[in-house]
Amino acid sequence: PINKEKKTEILQGLINEFKSAKSVAVAKTKGLTVAEGQAFRRKLRENDVSFKIAKKTLICIAAKEAGYDNIDKSVLEGSIGLAFGHDEVMAAKLVKQQDKKKEKMELVALFLEGQFMGSSSANELADIPGKEQLLAKFVGMLQSPLNSFASILNSPLSSFARGLAEYAKTGAKKDMVGSATLLHTASSAPCVKE
Repeated sequence: PINKEKKTEILQGLINEFKSAKSVAVAKTKGLTVAEGQAFRRKLRENDVSFKIAKKTLICIAAKEAGYDNIDKSVLEGSIGLAFGHDEVMAAKLVKQQDKKKEKMELVALFLEGQFMGSSSANELADIPGKEQLLAKFVGMLQSPLNSFASILNSPLSSFARGLAEYAKTGAKKDMVGSATLLHTASSAPCVKE
């Protein structure tokens, strides 16, 4: 049993986490082993997400203190963990990835921008690509036309350069011989005045 001081300390910690996080993923845990739990927490820390397990009443009080209303308490049954993320979707993504790997964790809700979202909305948001993925796609989209444009420009230029190089090798020799003959004939011909 936890004494009242400890509960107050846990509650204050949860309130602070709720207020500082951009999103809070609610995960129902289903028999994670200690090793799996540690690996999951390590993955969360690498992505600047913290994880806490708390009782339903403390979660509800902390969420209300942080400005979240209309909480569906039925999703908070059983062993509940909270993933506090510092971006909009990372916490939900990581919980959903863990669920796909081990099927011992389920994304059941999400607190985001003052709203409590149920399981279906939370899972839809978790499927949205992250900021880095979207930026990488955007850069790829920008690079593709530029690469095509550069290859179009390079194609005629490289053909012209190859042709010029070939002309320099063969054509210049022929022209020099022709020019020398022309100069010789012109210098030996008498000047005619009209």
